[in-house]
Amino acid sequence: MVITGFAQTFVLILAGEGYIGAANVIFPLAFAAYLNAVGLLLGLGTIITKKTYLRFYVQIISQICCYSFMYWSAGAYGIVGIAIAVFFGKLVLSGFNSYLGQRLYPIAWKYRVVWIMFSVTLVSGSLMWWAGGINTYAEFLMLTSLVTATALLG
Repeated sequence: MVITGFAQTFVLILAGEGYIGAANVIFPLAFAAYLNAVGLLLGLGTIITKKTYLRFYVQIISQICCYSFMYWSAGAYGIVGIAIAVFFGKLVLSGFNSYLGQRLYPIAWKYRVVWIMFSVTLVSGSLMWWAGGINTYAEFLMLTSLVTATALLG
């Protein structure tokens, strides 16, 4: 979320003013990376049971979903549509990996924390994305407080 909040600043520093429009793709791509990491952890059962070939099949399904959505959304939304398609592809990947991992080797995860953090990240990140980033120090403190409180309560 911090990356999303400061997306325009990062793009200005790294690429310059000519690429400021690229800040719109930061949130979907950052959230896709987050989903990939969560799916990897929740799907550890496929690795523990040494049935990693199932992860390959899930990867193929995920890629097909991602490319199909890219084909549809790129024409309508441009590069932002492609970034959102990557997000949905990682969502499919994480969902299937988590499901298979738990079916093969059930681990007692605290799913409440996962869903709370997913929801808070999605809502606050979407709001920042829609608002155009963090504009004041007060907004940054509010966001940090929200995430910290959620992590402690979860």
